Amino acid sequence: VLAISLGVLLGAAITTLVHVSLLWTISGDGMTRMMPALVIVFSGMVIPLPLFPEFLQPLLEALPFRFLADVPYRIYSGDLAGAEVLPLAAQALAWTVALVAVGRYALQRGHRRVVVQGG
Repeated sequence: VLAISLGVLLGAAITTLVHVSLLWTISGDGMTRMMPALVIVFSGMVIPLPLFPEFLQPLLEALPFRFLADVPYRIYSGDLAGAEVLPLAAQALAWTVALVAVGRYALQRGHRRVVVQGG
């Protein structure tokens, strides 16, 4: 339950950050099309992350996407248990706090630049 809850919070933080980034783009098509593809591949929804090549493992462990699907699935299946879960939960929480902080900062900066056109 903890891993899934942290995954939901992290997913909301990533989604909000993507939407806040649209304040700086003329067209949001690129970001809104690119992020779902990145999330699906790097979260382990298509291929489980342990099956990726060894040279990609450090990158996959550094990105926050694994906490959206791979880590909760591996905890549920029993592949991760006990002492391995708490450090992963702390990492997921740290990523969530960091992305929320970046999103709040970007939103504050974006509000200064917003110009509403029309009526």
